[in-house]
Amino acid sequence: MSPTQPESGFTLIELLFVVVLIGLLAFIAGPGWAGFTQRQRINQATEQVYRALRSTQGAAKKSKIAWQVTFVRDPSDPDVIRYQLHPAAEADDVFVDPAQLATLESWPSLTPGVTFATQPNSRGKSETSIRSNAAKTQWRVIFNAQGCPVFKASNTCTRTSLRALGRIGLTSTPDVEPSQAHRCVIISTVLGHVRRGQYHPKPKDDRFCY
Repeated sequence: MSPTQPESGFTLIELLFVVVLIGLLAFIAGPGWAGFTQRQRINQATEQVYRALRSTQGAAKKSKIAWQVTFVRDPSDPDVIRYQLHPAAEADDVFVDPAQLATLESWPSLTPGVTFATQPNSRGKSETSIRSNAAKTQWRVIFNAQGCPVFKASNTCTRTSLRALGRIGLTSTPDVEPSQAHRCVIISTVLGHVRRGQYHPKPKDDRFCY
């Protein structure tokens, strides 16, 4: 007779230990992974906004007419920001050409999970300060034929307003108080310099992203 073979497998206690260990590791790693993916999404959206602004500026200089980039909260999902580059409306009193808005569903959107930071920060200022409509659902930046940011499409570089400058703050959805995940894109000079910014614990001119 062959000797009896020992039974293989795990005991109940061993299995419980493995389950508890996996749960503990997930508990420890979960917040770090969530924070990492959040930062990645915001970084991607920052690049989208930066490229949109620079591409609009380049199109205006190349075509020798004013161009604008329009950002719109999707009416069907307010957490989604869509954007489009197009020639600026000729009439100064038209914020966004209705013909452009008619194609909103086909516009590209920012990275999912990222939206504009529009809620007041602890200093009472919004981290998004580019020109918007009254409802804060549409925003636009116009560059004239020389690539200067302008308040109205008909403005020249020397006859524009400092109101044409501003920033776009980006945060995770839903829009919350600024956190370390905040990034922003800033139109910082009347000649059209565009740069990226990031969150700082101390504000500058009442804003934390610069």
